[in-house]
Amino acid sequence: MKKHLLKLVSLVLALALVFGAVAVGTTAQEPECDKTPVVILPGINHSKAYIADENGEPKLNKDGKRIEGQTVIIDTSDLLPFAIPRAIVPLLLTLIFQTDIGWSEAVTDIAERAFKWQAADDEGNTYENIEVYRYGSLASVSEDQMNWFRVMLPIDPLCDAIGKDHVYFFTFNLAGDPMESAKELDEYIQMVKKETGHDQVDFLPVSLGGTILTAYVEQFKDKNDVRRIVNAVAVLNGTNIIDDFYKREWNLDDEFIYNEFLPIIMEESGDKDMGYLISIALRILPKDVLYGTLTSFYNVLYNTMLLKIPQFWAMCSKETYAQIIDSVLPKDKYPVLRAKTDAFQQARINLESNLKYMKEKYGVEINNIVGYSLATGDVTYSFFKIAKSTNSVNSDSIINVESASLGAVCALPGEQLRGITSPTDRKYLSPDGEICAADCAFPDNTWFYKDMHHEDTGNSAPIINLVLSLLVTDEIKDVRSNPEKYPQFNFGTNNKRLRRWNLPDCYKAREMEGLTAEQSEVLEAAIAQAEKVMAATIGNQADVDAATLATNNALAFCGYGNYSTKEPEADTGDSKPGIFEVISTILFKVIGGKGFSDIF
Repeated sequence: MKKHLLKLVSLVLALALVFGAVAVGTTAQEPECDKTPVVILPGINHSKAYIADENGEPKLNKDGKRIEGQTVIIDTSDLLPFAIPRAIVPLLLTLIFQTDIGWSEAVTDIAERAFKWQAADDEGNTYENIEVYRYGSLASVSEDQMNWFRVMLPIDPLCDAIGKDHVYFFTFNLAGDPMESAKELDEYIQMVKKETGHDQVDFLPVSLGGTILTAYVEQFKDKNDVRRIVNAVAVLNGTNIIDDFYKREWNLDDEFIYNEFLPIIMEESGDKDMGYLISIALRILPKDVLYGTLTSFYNVLYNTMLLKIPQFWAMCSKETYAQIIDSVLPKDKYPVLRAKTDAFQQARINLESNLKYMKEKYGVEINNIVGYSLATGDVTYSFFKIAKSTNSVNSDSIINVESASLGAVCALPGEQLRGITSPTDRKYLSPDGEICAADCAFPDNTWFYKDMHHEDTGNSAPIINLVLSLLVTDEIKDVRSNPEKYPQFNFGTNNKRLRRWNLPDCYKAREMEGLTAEQSEVLEAAIAQAEKVMAATIGNQADVDAATLATNNALAFCGYGNYSTKEPEADTGDSKPGIFEVISTILFKVIGGKGFSDIF
C-alpha cells in the first residue's frame, strides 16, 4: 500500500513539475506587451464600401466590376449610357430656344441615377445593401491595401512605433447611422482585444471619425475599453459647410458664379484659365436656366442623401440641428428617422460631459489637435467657398475651430480677439491673439496649428510627432509638460513630398551600385537634413522646403529616377492673366451676371 502511495505521490509531483515548467516556459516566451493597440477612426473619404446582393456578395456592374466607392458610390457603366441620350435633346432645345425645355428635368433624372446607390428611405435605411470593407490589424493586409492606407493617412510612423499588428483601421458606412456604426465599433474593439491580448485600446479619430467617437462614448463610456483618445482635426460639433448645405445658404452672388467659382476650382489642378473658359461658356445658358440647373442638382443631392441619411445629419452642428430639424424632419412624418437623428443629437450634446466622465472615472487621456487661421475652402477643396459662411468662421478650411477644439473662442483668420483681460484667459491666448483656448472642454490638452489645412494634417511632421508622443509614450501629459518642444500654439507644415517620395527614394539610392564618394556625401547630407525635418516638433515650412529641395537635388545628382535639378519658377504673385481670364473679367464688367441671351 505504501509502495503504491509513494508511486502516486511521485507521479503527482512529476506532473506538477512538468506543468510548472510549461507554465514558466510560456511566461518566458510571451512577455507582457507595453504597446497599446491603436484603433483609427478615419475620415469621410477613408472607408471603402461596395454594393452587396442578398447573400452579402459584391454586385458586379455591366463591365464585371464591383460597384464600389468611398465618399459617393457612382457606377459610370450604368450612368453614362443613361445620361447622354437623356440629356442631349433637352440641352439642344434649351440652347436653341434659350429657355428651359426639359433640361432641369433631365438634370434631375441624371442626378438621381448617379446617387441611386446611396439613396435612403423615410426611415433612414438605404435601398441598396451597402457593406464596408472591414480590416483586421495592418499586419494582416496586403501590400496593395497598405499602399491604399498610406494614401489615406500617414500610417507608417505609427506602425513603426507600435508594430503593424497593433494598428487597426475601423471603417464605417457613410450612408449609415453613426449610432449603429458605434455598436459595430464596440464589437470591433472586442476583436482587437482578443487578437492582441490587451484590455484596452487607444482611439485616433480623424476628421469625420469624430462623429463615431461621439456616438461611441454616448453608448459605451462605462465599458472602460479606451485608454487614450487623440482627436486629429475631428468633427466634434459638425462643420459650418454642412450647416449651410442644410440651411440652403449659399454664396451665389453673380461675380462668384460667373467669374470666380470655376477658376478657383480649376486652379487646384493647374488649369485656372480653363475655369475662366468654362465660365464664359456658361453664359450660353440664360441665367435662370443656369440657376435652375444648380437647384435641380442640389435638390436631388439633398433629398437623396442629406435629408434621409443619419450620418450626414451628424455632420451639422448641434445648434443648427436644433434650429431646423422640426421643420425639415417633422416627427409625425419621419418618426423612425427622427429617432435616429435625435439619438445622435443627444450624444453630441452629451459629448463634453461624457468625455469628462471617462477622464474622471477611468483616467482616459483626451487630447485634441486643431488647425486654424484659414477660411472655409482655402488652399484645396475650394468649391466649399460656395458655402455662405465661408468668410465668417475660423477653420482649417474644412472644420471650424469651435468644433475640432470643443469650444475655443476665435477671431476671424488674421484678426485678433478683443477684451481678453482675465489672467486665466490670457494664459490660453495664442501669441497672434487669434485663438483663446480657455473655454475648450480640455484647455490644457488642446493643441493648435496655424495655417494648417485640414487635408494636410497627416503631412505635417510636427503633428505626426505630437500624435506619436501622446499615444505611444508618457513624455507629455498636457500643453504645460514641455512647451518648448510641444507648444500649445504651433505652425502647420506640409512635408508630403518629402515623407512619401523624396526621403524614401534617398534611402533606396543609398543602395545603388557605383555611387562616387562625392555623390554619397551629398546624398547623406540631404538625408540628414530631411531626417531632422521629419523629427521636428516645431512647424517651419521654410525648413521643409529646403529639405525637399536638397533631397531632390541629391537624387538628381546621383542619377536616381526622374529627379531633376531644374527648379520651378518662383511665383511672384504678379503673373499676367490669361486670355480667358481677361475675356471673362471684361464680360462680367460689361454684362454682369447674365447669359448672352439675357442681354436682349
